[in-house]
Amino acid sequence: QAADLKHGTGFSYLEGQTAFLSTATAQRLACDTGWLPVLVNGTTPIDVGNTQRLHTPRQRIAATSHWNGCPWGDCDRPPTMTEMHHIEAWDGTNTTLDNGIPLCRFHHMQLHNNHWHIHQQPHGLTAISPTGDEVPLRPKSPFTQ
Repeated sequence: QAADLKHGTGFSYLEGQTAFLSTATAQRLACDTGWLPVLVNGTTPIDVGNTQRLHTPRQRIAATSHWNGCPWGDCDRPPTMTEMHHIEAWDGTNTTLDNGIPLCRFHHMQLHNNHWHIHQQPHGLTAISPTGDEVPLRPKSPFTQ
């Protein structure tokens, strides 16, 4: 179901595997790599997503000029130690500069594995934990200070 893909519910199949995975697990595994979602109705494929999942080198350069490293609280990881994260889960079409944020590996995995979410607040982007703890995401660039 399309809603399952959007909300990370349901199940997923990984090529070469005999067991199904939860969609949330497959999304975590695929976050750093390319993947191609195939939406099925029963056993009939009804849609195939876009293969451009990863942010382009030019998008990464633009993000670096804005964020200048991992923006998570007081994290000091430089741009070379970050990975681009989709703020809104990748849906096959939304690999855009507005939907990407560089996070260091530690904070990227904290976000995924501990079910944090990034939300747009009036004061900017904030990472919010399942218990409601908030961490501001702030640029470290001299151009935006």
